[in-house]
Amino acid sequence: MQKFLLTLAATALLSPLAISPAQAQRVINVNPEVNGQQVAPGTSISGEFDTSAGTVQPGSVVILVNGVDVTADSTITSRFFSYRPTTAFSPGDIPVQVEYVGNDGFRRVAAWQFTVQAPRPQVEISGVTHNATTKPLGSGSSLLVTINGTPGAEAVVFLVKDGQTVQSLTADEVSAGVYVATLPVANNAQLNEGIVVARLSIQGETTYDVAAQSVAFTTATAVTTAPVTTVEDPNAVQQAVVPPLSPVFTSHQDGGRVNGNSFTLVGQTRPGATVAVRVVGSTSVFGLASVQQDLLSSQVTADSTGLFQVNVPLGLQTGGGTRYDVTATAREGGEQATTTLTLTHQ
Repeated sequence: MQKFLLTLAATALLSPLAISPAQAQRVINVNPEVNGQQVAPGTSISGEFDTSAGTVQPGSVVILVNGVDVTADSTITSRFFSYRPTTAFSPGDIPVQVEYVGNDGFRRVAAWQFTVQAPRPQVEISGVTHNATTKPLGSGSSLLVTINGTPGAEAVVFLVKDGQTVQSLTADEVSAGVYVATLPVANNAQLNEGIVVARLSIQGETTYDVAAQSVAFTTATAVTTAPVTTVEDPNAVQQAVVPPLSPVFTSHQDGGRVNGNSFTLVGQTRPGATVAVRVVGSTSVFGLASVQQDLLSSQVTADSTGLFQVNVPLGLQTGGGTRYDVTATAREGGEQATTTLTLTHQ
């Protein structure tokens, strides 16, 4: 912190008086600094008495903040003073005045000010993914878009269809900082290029991000079973739509990165399927050995749209370069399918 020496007035009657440097006890190392800008509303105020020229009488110290005497709520010694506000400061200039008596009997006044800026919410998007990265989605399936970003925001997904129309989808925050929007693919839907745009907003601050890959819809059904001939009409053929069982992660991509003390996995499978998720963390010790730990072994049931999610607590496995091996096995009606994913901690 920059060392500031505050101009003092020394007098027995509180009127300006010329004093020699040897007579003056100075106030130094103040916080916030003199004319400090963009100071946090809840900051504390402190400073030191330079006692190289003499001592300060602690009982003589009076501290005024914004014109209010806060001495009784302050910590004061012969070398130091500190005041922590019980309520946050309002935006604007905050004047501080410290009065005290030195060992020479003179009362001195040190004054400065700083500026408090209203806190601005920081909103950001760290990733936008969807489940249509490998092939077009057919009728009977659902587009699933996942946004990772600042928690507590209002989230919206815009689907720009072939550069002509825009459809907005409300995204729900399924866990802290993870937002999910779904769109059932209608029969005979056709989309050659759909651009997925995500928007997060907090208290008037808004940010956007675009998914790296476009979306496509096809008029074909998602997955079909073998033809079934009805009794009423032997020539009729009925096609039963069966969504794929293999889990698809939409919150993260293989080889992606995570941070913090936990992360949330979001994926899609067949509606009503049971998904067993296992996560193993691996940390290298001095580059010679790898220490593994089971971080999660959980079983969840996909909802009516096939959406599933699990939160993965990392415990002590949060060092940079820690690897997380994810295995998700979906089971339904005697069938099962497994997907793996590897992530790395930043």
